[in-house]
Amino acid sequence: MLKRPANLPQFEPHATAGFAFYICRGKRIPFKWHHHPEFELFALGAGRGIRIVGDSIEEFCDGDVCLIGANLPHTWRCPSRGGGGYRLFLVQFLPDFMGRSFLGLPEMRALRRLFQKAANGLKITGVSARRVLATLATIAKERPKASRRFLLILSLLMDLAESKDLRTLSSTLSLPSVNPRIDQLLQRVLDYLRDHFDQDPSETKVAALAGMSATAFSRFFRRNTGKTYIGFVTELKVSRACAALLETDQTVAEVAYGSGFRNLANFNQHFRRYKKMTPIEYRRRILREF
Repeated sequence: MLKRPANLPQFEPHATAGFAFYICRGKRIPFKWHHHPEFELFALGAGRGIRIVGDSIEEFCDGDVCLIGANLPHTWRCPSRGGGGYRLFLVQFLPDFMGRSFLGLPEMRALRRLFQKAANGLKITGVSARRVLATLATIAKERPKASRRFLLILSLLMDLAESKDLRTLSSTLSLPSVNPRIDQLLQRVLDYLRDHFDQDPSETKVAALAGMSATAFSRFFRRNTGKTYIGFVTELKVSRACAALLETDQTVAEVAYGSGFRNLANFNQHFRRYKKMTPIEYRRRILREF
């Protein structure tokens, strides 16, 4: 049975036997690290924030479309800024939504490959992303019958199976814990980092908050996020800087210090490492595209 998304408080469910379709809107998307056996096709009509999928940390904005595989840990954070809020469409389905024999058919080879790729999360771009967003917006507006909605979503998946507009998100397959206590502990750590990463909290301090030695915490964090603690915090800072570059008129230096970097040279070095361009190039290129 498909379950309601845990981190989306306002939604309109439109379930079928094989898919659950949600229209979600609100002021903010709560930060909740979670995983589940359902696949998710996520299409953002409006909003900005930070997306974490496995070990991938990226900023997102209007038009963001992703396919998240089963049991891949993920979260979206869309803070409330300027009263705009967010609006998104979310499709949930289990991999055997048409029965186990369906995916075994020779004609479903491409769909099987798509689901295999989605195990690491997929960012959908270009024409394919626009098609997904347009189709889901049409479903939300016209409210077709369940059978028609089922065929539209299945058609989208088949198109994605043949699409070249796909980019893998997580570099490693992050296997979630099956221990709820570990999940809760990791969520507590991520909540703390979300609120304090610009203060550059030391790994020793966060380890103490988690009730672990620094060595044990280092192993725990890498095993459950696929990243080192320092690498994770640095990517959070870079992602926060990306949002500031796009949403404010701050200078690069102001963005750097506001994102928790202690000096401009260090900021530029890390920014180029993760974004393959300078902060100024990033601001010009992304604003030109959007």
